[in-house]
Amino acid sequence: DLMKPAQAALQAAQQMLNQRSRGGDSAMQAELEKLRARGASLRTKADAINGKMRTQRDGLQMQGTIVAAKDMADKVDLAYAKCQEAEMPFLKGLEVLPRDQSDKAIADSETASQEAMLAINQAKTFLRSKQAESKKYTQEAAASFTEKLKSTQERIEASEAKMTTFRQDTADRKMAAMFSDVMGGVST
Repeated sequence: DLMKPAQAALQAAQQMLNQRSRGGDSAMQAELEKLRARGASLRTKADAINGKMRTQRDGLQMQGTIVAAKDMADKVDLAYAKCQEAEMPFLKGLEVLPRDQSDKAIADSETASQEAMLAINQAKTFLRSKQAESKKYTQEAAASFTEKLKSTQERIEASEAKMTTFRQDTADRKMAAMFSDVMGGVST
């Protein structure tokens, strides 16, 4: 903090005034009292400056956190897009894909799913930690911060819901491929 040296100097001056006030005559006591009042006025001004600096610092931290959260949500969206890309072979209208295509598409889907879930979990952990940190802000700033993060949090939660469906679809496709292999082996 930039104000710490000034606050330390005010504290040292206050201590010196307290030491000198012991045993001094009335003229000296009157002068020391003026200095104490001036010191108190300076401390009040320093506290006000410190408060303004804290508010500005908190605002900058909140803006940085909001930008980082949006970046994480963008990464989640990109990871989900990879899941959709991995799913494309299954969306061509064929009931059951040939084994080699099916195995590759399922493996790609599982890999993309893991990457997307990792991105989602990282984003959710980041948001939880930053919301916990927001409790050190003023009540008004914390409420504003939480409101600004809400849309990003909702994006991540929506992606998580889509991923739950995607993972279930992938598991179903994997079971269908296995069933097809079993049925193909039985019929031959």
